[in-house]
Amino acid sequence: WGQEVIALVALRRATKRADSDLEAHCRQHLAGYKTPRSFVLVDQVVRQPSGKVDYQWAQRLVEGESNRQQR
Repeated sequence: WGQEVIALVALRRATKRADSDLEAHCRQHLAGYKTPRSFVLVDQVVRQPSGKVDYQWAQRLVEGESNRQQR
């Protein structure tokens, strides 16, 4: 359908993690087709007043990342 799974990750500690480390961790807990193909590190995940993730924010962030990578 033209979409892929991308994970937004807010690390608890200021550590440098490779995508391969994050992917290996996900593969332990998720089926292979559910494992994110890429990861975007963020300082904080933005939430709505109800406490749910703000998916519109996440989509804009990821679209902005993909536009920068295409340049």
